[in-house]
Amino acid sequence: MKYIFGVLFSLIFIFFCSHKERNETINSITITSIIPKINLNDTTDKFDSLVSTIYTYKDYQMALTTSSAYELDVNGNWIVTVKNLDTFFHKNNNPIGIIINHEALVKKNINKDSFYKKQFSNLKLYNLISSKLLILVNSTKSASNENTFIEKYIGKNDKDSITKLDTCKLYFYKNNSTVDFSLSKELDSLNKNYRLMKVEYYISYTNPNNKENDIQTMIVVKYDNNTAYNKTEMINKMKSLILRYKNEFH
Repeated sequence: MKYIFGVLFSLIFIFFCSHKERNETINSITITSIIPKINLNDTTDKFDSLVSTIYTYKDYQMALTTSSAYELDVNGNWIVTVKNLDTFFHKNNNPIGIIINHEALVKKNINKDSFYKKQFSNLKLYNLISSKLLILVNSTKSASNENTFIEKYIGKNDKDSITKLDTCKLYFYKNNSTVDFSLSKELDSLNKNYRLMKVEYYISYTNPNNKENDIQTMIVVKYDNNTAYNKTEMINKMKSLILRYKNEFH
């Protein structure tokens, strides 16, 4: 009889723990930045990519960041030439976080706002708009998504500039983000119930040796809610980081 009660207790305990884990909340977004590079032949054969997946669990946030450099090989295929992996971890009410570089196996403290500005949100869009270096042309609802509107701006450039910001498109979505992150807090505050979730820069480059033809390229920064991950795996990873570094957050 004691054996039966022991087995029943174990099963109930396992069920309770697994049910509790399933009910734990973890949210995630993925932020992507694509920056093409123009070579001396006025073509794009390289680009940099920065992808950061941010997870929030309880009072903590973790950003898994991959920065990569790509270039075309002789067969016309994109290959990765440089790849760097970082984990940034912080407590929500603490201005200082921890960044762990997986290549050099080093850890250092860094200001939370400085980290995110360096990664993605240092777009200075509000400054460009308020100083009239970006001039609003139109604001329209998206034809494919009624919960999205798009603002189009043209750039005010010096005519002798080699690099010119031709146009800029800002995509605002109904605010359904599951993670507290903003590409521009100032612009988000001006558009209640909407959040800036995608930016497209159209930039022209004039080769000093060939001024007849401008080469245009596009830089894209965007973020989306992320659901394609193993919830249990990420919760366990967050728990491990909390256990290891919680005493560093005061």
